[in-house]
Amino acid sequence: AVGAIWRGDVAAISSISARYSPQMQLVGKLYRDDDGWTADWIMVDNGRELSSWSSHDRSALRAMAGGADGAADALSARYAKAEPIGEPGRHEVMFSGIDSSEDYMRLVAWLRAQSVVRDVRPLRATGDRLDVELDLATGLAGLRRVLDDELLVEETVLAQAPAGEGAGQAVAFRLR
Repeated sequence: AVGAIWRGDVAAISSISARYSPQMQLVGKLYRDDDGWTADWIMVDNGRELSSWSSHDRSALRAMAGGADGAADALSARYAKAEPIGEPGRHEVMFSGIDSSEDYMRLVAWLRAQSVVRDVRPLRATGDRLDVELDLATGLAGLRRVLDDELLVEETVLAQAPAGEGAGQAVAFRLR
């Protein structure tokens, strides 16, 4: 087994460890070089090489730690699923529950602190409602993903569309 590991022979390593039925293996070798330590790594997934890399450091422990970093990179590249994000753009959004200037400041401060919100432009304020235009880097889907449900809850509100177009569904949130 040591010879197969030293050679980086994935087929031999998979054959030797088959009795354990491992789905994945991280195989590495650590050796001294001129100015420290080098570790060569191979990530094996179902008997096939998924990725290989080397890590080098003066410290043997840090060179070995490169195995975990590389394995995480290889697995995320292979198995991570990116969540779809929305299209950047400007969206009109209604916020209700704005009963004071403190509520307004709390809402606007939270919106401006979100990386998906590029700009906040107030449009109208009536009663406890504030309509704003949000310039969103990731669309409404991105805003919903960062939503703090202790601060805001999304509501379904039917809004009047411009004359002659009937009613539509508006994006609305209630401040808690």
